[in-house]
Amino acid sequence: MISYSLGNAYLFESKCFPIWFTAKTYRSLFLQNSNPENPPLDKSIHWVIFVDYIVYNYVDIMKKDIATQTFKYIKQRILTFQYLPGVKISDEEVANALGTSRTPVREALNRLSEQGLVESRPNRGFTVKVFSKKEVEEHYRLRDTLESLAVSLAIQHLDQDRIRVLRDLIDSYPSLMKSRDIARFNDADEQFHDLIALYSDNSALYEALLNLQGKIRIIRRYDHLRSTSFQETYEEHKQILSYMFKGDEVEARKAMSDHILNSMKVVMNILPG
Repeated sequence: MISYSLGNAYLFESKCFPIWFTAKTYRSLFLQNSNPENPPLDKSIHWVIFVDYIVYNYVDIMKKDIATQTFKYIKQRILTFQYLPGVKISDEEVANALGTSRTPVREALNRLSEQGLVESRPNRGFTVKVFSKKEVEEHYRLRDTLESLAVSLAIQHLDQDRIRVLRDLIDSYPSLMKSRDIARFNDADEQFHDLIALYSDNSALYEALLNLQGKIRIIRRYDHLRSTSFQETYEEHKQILSYMFKGDEVEARKAMSDHILNSMKVVMNILPG
């Protein structure tokens, strides 16, 4: 979990800081005592270069690691509805929870804002994104068009290895459904669509879908709040794969489109207003 990851980072920092500080101190003393008329030995020069690398890169590396872990922590809480849509995210509370400063939290919130999961408002800070029905419909219509194309192209590039990967994934659904683990089922659902996009062998299409999925991931997860969602998703995914393995592009496209638009209708009914 995030606290464990950040804990490792701080543990690493606490162990390495004395080394870093000692190296920096020795470097300073070395430079102060060096005679300009007598250039240092080659080995000493190498030592200074090495210490420079530690001194000037160590802190930056640690900051980036903490910022990344903080980003993952907040994002996971949004996607699992621990931070509900419309709720303000306090950078101070997150910082206190993780035992870090507010700087990496703000960096993480800015990244999430770029991904469309949070909104930044003047004098209000950051809040979890609330999607309007119009936004939901626009995103789903675009997703329908792109994923229908992806499934058609994927059929043209299927081989036995790809078929095996898709079969293994769909075969994992029953155990996930039995566990009622929403997070793991969400991951499997996203992997299903991601693989089909990847197997289209069209990098531009894959990149477009990747960007779109990043923006609407939270919307899609509304669908899985229903008690019947897992079973319906399982049956619809099986049907899509059945047509894909048969090489039937027309029916596969129709099954994918129905699957996406059915999800859109469910989400539209859940959203207020």
